Amino acid sequence: MGTAGMIIVVVIFAAAAALGLILLISNEERKSFVVTHYTVRDARFSENERPVTAVVIADLHNHSFGSGNAKLLHAIDQAAPEAVFVAGDLVVAIPGHEVMVAADFICKLAKKYPVYYGVGNHEYRMALYPEKYQHQYAMYDRLLKEAGIEMMHNSRTRAKLGNVWVNVYGLEIDREYYKRFSHVSMRADYLLSLFPKPPADQYSILLAHNPDYFSAYAAFGADLTLSGHVHGGLIRLFGRGLISPSRGLFPKYSSGRYTIGERQMIVSRGLGTHTLPIRVCNRPELVVLHFEGKGLENT
Repeated sequence: MGTAGMIIVVVIFAAAAALGLILLISNEERKSFVVTHYTVRDARFSENERPVTAVVIADLHNHSFGSGNAKLLHAIDQAAPEAVFVAGDLVVAIPGHEVMVAADFICKLAKKYPVYYGVGNHEYRMALYPEKYQHQYAMYDRLLKEAGIEMMHNSRTRAKLGNVWVNVYGLEIDREYYKRFSHVSMRADYLLSLFPKPPADQYSILLAHNPDYFSAYAAFGADLTLSGHVHGGLIRLFGRGLISPSRGLFPKYSSGRYTIGERQMIVSRGLGTHTLPIRVCNRPELVVLHFEGKGLENT
């Protein structure tokens, strides 16, 4: 074998070793989750005498932490939330794929807490193509409705956080906004074609699975947008996600809190994986929010 051949063999061996290491690390990271706390301060919460807690669940993708998701349920009970906000993709849109893990988990939560379920691209795709997905969404939707959970397909409701009523909007964007290897601009009036303008004197929360369109969400008037979708960027380097679901590199929004003026967006790294089951320096995440009077800052 010549020098060129030896170099090729070494490169292939090194690449295989690196891939193996990534998969080994990822397998360990996916077994447990972290709890990330954010404090949300706004004058409209001044009526409450104490902070009010809510949790955000995103991108579970039928993953289970312990039998029946016991570890995740325990962590949520420890937070003692007054509301559970779902930022989409608790299931995986694969024909014939299991949905009962997600259904069992969220229905257990609904027995204890009000659940506000914003859909992600996986729920949306299953609902859009019922024949392809063997009517899995219809079964999933039925189970949730029996538990008192309404999927928020571009709908609005009210949630009580302590003594304060807030508006909750569940956004379901068209499939064109989830195209891979491309970015479709969202027209300025898109959200206003779906919802009335949020009243300025009332706090508004937008459940918007895809964080790419934060500028449109902020322009709409959502005080706080809750998103997921990016899975933290799969691999996190120097505090940034590496890969987005659209197969782009270094997504602008992958994890944490972002601001445009007074508008805020919190992006969960999510709890599960699907097509690319990789997490490196990027543990699954349960987000806990604490709503207080005045301003808005990180904890």
